[in-house]
Amino acid sequence: PYMATYYLNKINTMKKLRIGMPFPYLTAKDTLDKIINVCQIKSNAKMIVFYSSDCEHCLEALPGLKLIADDYRDDGLESFGVALDDNKEKWQHILKLYKLNWNAISDMKGMLSPFMSDYNIWSTPRVYILDKDNIIRAVPNGDTEIHAALLQVLHIQDK
Repeated sequence: PYMATYYLNKINTMKKLRIGMPFPYLTAKDTLDKIINVCQIKSNAKMIVFYSSDCEHCLEALPGLKLIADDYRDDGLESFGVALDDNKEKWQHILKLYKLNWNAISDMKGMLSPFMSDYNIWSTPRVYILDKDNIIRAVPNGDTEIHAALLQVLHIQDK
């Protein structure tokens, strides 16, 4: 019965996170302990990146994700880095080291965060691209797919 409940919950979460579905409510504190509600912030598009400061793959991906966030900011992209961390000092160090000037948020629960199950995080980094209405438009893997999704969501012809 436990496994059946686990898989049923996993299936329901995956259904909620399909392309074309509204992105589920996401709120967490920023580095100054201010509560940020991702879906209440208005923008032409959103890139939500779930990552961990302890994850080698994440650290390798962060420079490219930063470039993407910076490149599309003037086109109306709002970027959110959702840190799956439990050490605030390390989180802030990574933000400073990589010069990540996106909306940085975390619940500081690390890999025990409910974000892991609520947003179907089974590997990091995990990226969601949302349109202006907070509808999931892509769950890209890698920079090329992120660029393609943003070009489409932001209606950019040549970038």
